[in-house]
Amino acid sequence: MNTLRDVNGTVWYVRNGEVVRIGNSSQGFAVAVVDVPLSHHGSVDEALAVLGEAAEEAVSQAPLADDVMDAPQVLGVEKVTSEGITLRLTVKVRPGRQWATQRALRARIMGAFVAAGIELPFVRTPAKPAEEPPKPAPARPRSTGFEDTKASGSDS
Repeated sequence: MNTLRDVNGTVWYVRNGEVVRIGNSSQGFAVAVVDVPLSHHGSVDEALAVLGEAAEEAVSQAPLADDVMDAPQVLGVEKVTSEGITLRLTVKVRPGRQWATQRALRARIMGAFVAAGIELPFVRTPAKPAEEPPKPAPARPRSTGFEDTKASGSDS
């Protein structure tokens, strides 16, 4: 039997010679994976520094200090898309506490980004006009030349 642990902290058991596997997210420890968005206009180096500082401070205080088993690891740039850059941080935590830790770290990190003036990405949508432009007046019917020009009730 082979035992593996993935990036999220799940222990995988793989029998020799088989493609059968069993995942266990509650054995030993889990890994909180925190992805943080950054604008293309932001400084990656500055954002990574603030990310690390905010995470270190957050995990050193209650309630996170009770769940964290190791120092946060700033992994760096996870992906670059047309919408922005994603930075990744991981931290080893007690089993089952990765989701609460992720939420708490995201909140602290986003607050630190705002305080440091680090630009976050946003989706740009086209602006709608404040008012609809006036509609043109309906066109008057054109003369066809076949209209009755005689006055009603008179014979020539």
